Amino acid sequence: MLHYLLSKVFGGSFVENVAIGNDSMWDMLLAFVFRHHLMEACKVGLLKQYQKFEHNDMRFRGKLNLDEQLRQNIPFKGSLAYTTRDITVDNPTNHLIRHAKVKAMHKWHRFLEGDKNYLNDLCNQIEKNTPSWHQKQVLTSIRNNLRPVKHPYFQNYYEPLRLTSLAILREEGANLYDSFQEAEGIIFDGSWLWEEYLATVLADDYEHCRYNENGLKVFKENNYKLYPDFLHRNNRAVFDAKYKHKADRAEDIHQILSYLCLTGAGIGGLIYPKEVNVTDKDEQSKRTINSLPEERHWRDIEFPIKYSPAAGYNTFCKTMMGLEQDLRKETRCETKK
Repeated sequence: MLHYLLSKVFGGSFVENVAIGNDSMWDMLLAFVFRHHLMEACKVGLLKQYQKFEHNDMRFRGKLNLDEQLRQNIPFKGSLAYTTRDITVDNPTNHLIRHAKVKAMHKWHRFLEGDKNYLNDLCNQIEKNTPSWHQKQVLTSIRNNLRPVKHPYFQNYYEPLRLTSLAILREEGANLYDSFQEAEGIIFDGSWLWEEYLATVLADDYEHCRYNENGLKVFKENNYKLYPDFLHRNNRAVFDAKYKHKADRAEDIHQILSYLCLTGAGIGGLIYPKEVNVTDKDEQSKRTINSLPEERHWRDIEFPIKYSPAAGYNTFCKTMMGLEQDLRKETRCETKK
């Protein structure tokens, strides 16, 4: 289940299940993070940095390199030695990214290739525009990338990618905190992963409201906003993803009622996972909300988790894709009522 959710959230694909052992989980996580940061870097394009270049010709510009001029061009040979500082894609950071991709591709080539054409385009452009890159200069590339990326336009996208690339090349995946103690496990934020997974499933009909990116303005006088997880593109329904069973706390109901009031949507509720063998008593998945000017409805949408180790990972993926299609139909049909 974890492998499937991660592959849906971060992209990529697995042909078969991943065996736990021999640090394969750490390698897989680094591959996920590396691919995610590559996808983020696609938003700003290729990283360009200023680099020094040495020339020896008659197209003089920049600064005269007197030492090289005396060493190479005396007696005068019809050329000048000079140094320029130009902005270029052929820089140490892109070299590092390329080294990390080559290493990661040895084990996770199907996952890193994935189905995102713009990711392949970015990698192809990096390879095309780094002619001075050499496969055997890994250590040199690491030494040249000990300083962070500071350019304000690229920093938020390429600095995490630089750090992840260094971790891959240094094989630091199993030593997350630079301590001498062995790692005993991996911690995931299940609520975040569940919400991001549902965002990929409902992307056609629902907008995923992210904090500080989009939201519902509460007051006319200021910019205070609330952020429902999923808002129908025509404001006809609003849902929250919950990695727990039912709305067992008043604050969950308060959240949805606030969203309904702000959007005017007719349907609101929760989407949460459920084991197929669990049954509920005296609970209704569809209820009418009381004391509102217009009739509005509450929906508890259960996403059944069906996994049988004996069936195999490919069968599980097919089952999940069928359940995802059912969820799309259920939310789409309900917005028409």
